[in-house]
Amino acid sequence: MTSTAHWRNLAARRQYRPVRPPWGRFQPSCPGRFRPRVRLSEGVSRTLDWPAFWAGVHNRLRGASFRNGTLLGYRQVLRAFRSHMDAAHPDGRASRPAFVSDEDARRFLYSVANKGASWSWIAFNITVLRTAFDKLCGLRVTAGFRTPKRPQPLRDILAPEEARRLLAAARSARDRLALGLLYGCGLKVGELCALRVGDADPDTRALTVTSAGGTRQRTLSIPENLLPLLRAEMSFREAGDFLLRGRTPGAPLSARTIQRLVRSAAQLAGLPKEVTPMTLRHSHAVTRLREGENIRVLQEDLGHRLVETTLAYSRYILPPDLVSPADRLSILPRAPQPMRSAFAALCHGGGP
Repeated sequence: MTSTAHWRNLAARRQYRPVRPPWGRFQPSCPGRFRPRVRLSEGVSRTLDWPAFWAGVHNRLRGASFRNGTLLGYRQVLRAFRSHMDAAHPDGRASRPAFVSDEDARRFLYSVANKGASWSWIAFNITVLRTAFDKLCGLRVTAGFRTPKRPQPLRDILAPEEARRLLAAARSARDRLALGLLYGCGLKVGELCALRVGDADPDTRALTVTSAGGTRQRTLSIPENLLPLLRAEMSFREAGDFLLRGRTPGAPLSARTIQRLVRSAAQLAGLPKEVTPMTLRHSHAVTRLREGENIRVLQEDLGHRLVETTLAYSRYILPPDLVSPADRLSILPRAPQPMRSAFAALCHGGGP
């Protein structure tokens, strides 16, 4: 009888693990109970179809002790790639894996990135294509390939009137102070949670903010409208206490609680946008740029290491002297001239 310690050995578990044949769409159409073992050499054959190709890849990966979950991921990616090939080449040229080119792989990976996939899923798709075609088949479909970048759509930005409605919809003075610091100072959630009473000076309107990693500090200006709320919150706290305390004694307000109160205030204000704490930070940056703030000063206030990160907000700003080509054209029709009837012409003694 096999002992318990023997089954705890990883090598022993792999030895007794059953070998599963290929299944699903890539299952080879072979009669009989036993299916042939397809071997992939340095050069993939031009007569090898997709089911036989997956069978060979499956056998090689199974021989390398790949887990079942990894094999399912490989199968999913290869199925999507085959569907992409069929749609890109309706003439049937993509019916064989040997005809896959580096351009086909590039278009497929860019289509995955354009759908908003995560970085880990994009990297996994690249790994699957590199392993299946380059390492096992001797092709070079991913040689020198650069990882595609995901599209970065413009985020929702609150107008000043929408921000005023959001602050007015806060349930308590503490919540209004939290929303005001997020919008008025452009803080992150972690920076807001780490604020202590000693970091704020209402007399000089100075707020010392420590970065999330605790390696850098910066000084921001507290909005004048928040000073009464700040003084009321600091009146019954010690200098070492957290500025926004949670339910647990001595613990700060959690990031999850701040996200909930922002979402709740947005719903009470009737805002149709999806408002998060980062939405308030982005709105703070865009509003300052629209008011003519220097990009270098804004970079220091937001705590960005690179100015390129701050320059991303310039996409929200229109040039002040922007003139549309339609403004230079007389696109409005002329006012229609009144048509005089024959009777009116005869009454006035004129012609028609």
